Amino acid sequence: MAILSDNDNNENRKKRGGTQMKKRFWTLFLIAVCCFFGLFLFHSPVEARVTSEQKKEYVNALSQLMKDGVESKKMDLYSRIARGTSGKNALQQAAIQNRAALMAEGIDFLDGSWVNYYSVAVSGDRTVFNSTKMMSRKTFRRRYQKIMQALGEVLSCVEPGMTDADKAMAVYYYLAKNTVYEETKDCHTGYDVLVNHTGVCDGFANAYALALNTLGIRCAVVSNYSRDHSWNLVCLDGKWYFCDLTNGIGTGDHEGMVVSYASCLVGVSSFLSAHPGYTLKDIYGEGNSDGLNIHRLVLAQSDYIPLRSGIRTGIAEKSCMFYQKGYWYWISTGNMLKKSKLDGSHETTVYAPADDKHIGWAEEFNEMFFISLNDTIYRMDYKGNLKEQVRQVSPLEYKHGVTSYFWQIAYVGRFYRNSDNTIGYYITDMTGAKRGTGRISVNYAGKQYGKPKLSSRKVKIRAGYQKQLYVVRTTPAGARRIQWRSSNSGVAEVDANGCVTAKKKGTATITAVIGNKKLKCTVKVNGYTITYKKAGMNSADNVATASGKKKITLEDPVKKGYVFEGWYTDKAYKNQITVIKKGNSRNYTLYAKWKKEK
Repeated sequence: MAILSDNDNNENRKKRGGTQMKKRFWTLFLIAVCCFFGLFLFHSPVEARVTSEQKKEYVNALSQLMKDGVESKKMDLYSRIARGTSGKNALQQAAIQNRAALMAEGIDFLDGSWVNYYSVAVSGDRTVFNSTKMMSRKTFRRRYQKIMQALGEVLSCVEPGMTDADKAMAVYYYLAKNTVYEETKDCHTGYDVLVNHTGVCDGFANAYALALNTLGIRCAVVSNYSRDHSWNLVCLDGKWYFCDLTNGIGTGDHEGMVVSYASCLVGVSSFLSAHPGYTLKDIYGEGNSDGLNIHRLVLAQSDYIPLRSGIRTGIAEKSCMFYQKGYWYWISTGNMLKKSKLDGSHETTVYAPADDKHIGWAEEFNEMFFISLNDTIYRMDYKGNLKEQVRQVSPLEYKHGVTSYFWQIAYVGRFYRNSDNTIGYYITDMTGAKRGTGRISVNYAGKQYGKPKLSSRKVKIRAGYQKQLYVVRTTPAGARRIQWRSSNSGVAEVDANGCVTAKKKGTATITAVIGNKKLKCTVKVNGYTITYKKAGMNSADNVATASGKKKITLEDPVKKGYVFEGWYTDKAYKNQITVIKKGNSRNYTLYAKWKKEK
């Protein structure tokens, strides 16, 4: 190898440098010439000159036309964008930002053929947008309006001060709590999920993606066709978390009551655990709504809500939580009402009931906080103080599905809001399975629009049962000022919240007084009640209420260590009774007489 001096090296560098500069000059010169002549030779503008702002404007225009459901319309907007790849990309972007329009058309976003329903063409110097007439424009606009109205209801669960993770959890909880898994005509599009509260996996995923993207949170629908399943990916702080609403919805006797968080804002390992048989390859799916390259995304490895945190274990078992001023409230496995941040930090105990009390549910409605303890519903403040008893559940409310006395133990389960602005609740047995429903007014009503009126003007009810009355077309403040009265409390009494309890056969007038207005309801009570005292384990055939249309034969109860000696109508055990005659209208209180076994 020849050894060069420093001077030789410098000389060679100068020669190479001069040659390179000449090459660069001629390269730049040729590029300039091509660009100069290109301006004159090409009649249509080159795509390179389309600015990002122009593309954005074009996408927004397309999105608006989708929303309006226009069959054919021209736009004085950059016809060159409509050509080739740029046009297809713009169309897809418009669809992504306007998922509701696709749902209204009855189109599945993940169906690759959806682009065939829309077309963009160039006519002269104008751009023409065409939407295939899947349905009449009138039907489309009606469906679109329903979707947007339902979306507004979903997003009402989002409160000021929430983080993106809080918002994602709130929407997940709302949809899981208010939706039933069911195959319907267009359950795959999200329309039925939002409007009719029914759907299947891709319908849930589409509805969830629409809600979160509306909130400015990136959320994509992922579909795995070989597994015949769809779910969501949600981006939080640069990481993508898995959400699967299908796994969040209760089934069977627990349908509509139980919310599972096993697949909410979870990482890869938890998602695989909640989907038996899935492999790592399956999580990438075979298509997604946003054209994402999932293999390149930063997928969260751990769950957003730590697996071992108090909030995670609490909501996993109780399925109950709500948000208020930066904190999530939930019921611990130790039967205490607690609050913490969503990530499990800042955990504190709000309320610890007595040993004989079981917390069934806790929920917030219109800045009022309700909690159930065994068979009783209370209003509570956020410091954990019980303010008033709202409702005690009667066994007559949960006769459905009861087959033996053993199951006649009432617990109040989930609370939910009815369309008439009353609050409903589930009645469960000791396993948590639904056995009945009820509703309460709790001096709460909806928006003011017209003159107030009573929910019912005439009511027929059997003795022992309850009927909730409420005032519609009034404000929450106006509802709190309502005074309830009964003309005959012996026949039908009414509490401070408008709940009527039928006592015995007869007629009574229930009056709701609002300022100087009086709204009246006539209550007609028929039948009678039977109350059993010292009954031990009573027979399921011994009814608590009867119509009087047939005779009632009293059955024997059971008490360990004792022999049953009959039913009596008095405490002194002088008047024995075995049958209540047909046509009876008076209430009975019966006492069981026992003799200790020898």
